[in-house]
Amino acid sequence: MTDVCEQTLAALKEYVETEMLTTHTSTSPNRVLISLTDRSGFWDVIVRVDEDPDTLCCTITCPLKTPPRRRTEMALFLTRVNWCMIVGGFEMDLDDGEVRMKMNVPLGAFPLAPSDFDRIIGMSSAMMNHYLPAIMQVIDGRPAKQAAAACESVERKAPNEHGF
Repeated sequence: MTDVCEQTLAALKEYVETEMLTTHTSTSPNRVLISLTDRSGFWDVIVRVDEDPDTLCCTITCPLKTPPRRRTEMALFLTRVNWCMIVGGFEMDLDDGEVRMKMNVPLGAFPLAPSDFDRIIGMSSAMMNHYLPAIMQVIDGRPAKQAAAACESVERKAPNEHGF
């Protein structure tokens, strides 16, 4: 592992310890699994440091899985909300219906500091919080276009502290 990746991983572990976050054992030494609680409930967060290229990946898993009969509509919804999204994006595992918000951060020549993780994990969580009601609506049968349009009107009227 490169020096930048090792230093970023050390900063991540320091952040988790300082914030007293609940973590779980990972089979990979370059990955930290976090259980996060916020206003919408519980999230599984995976933060991974990869080399080639040196990148940090933060993934938040939606607590609900999309049933097989709604996966095409969910894929359409996620495509609509990802259009022109500047930071991160949503994806779905077509085999099991798991929806994730994923943010990648290129590390470049400098490692991340512990304080950077509050912003990265916070922004990822804010994105999932913002879109979770519409994800639930698509799961419950609302057409993708209507659910996405509702998100857009909410975004224009009342952005949160992260600008979403």
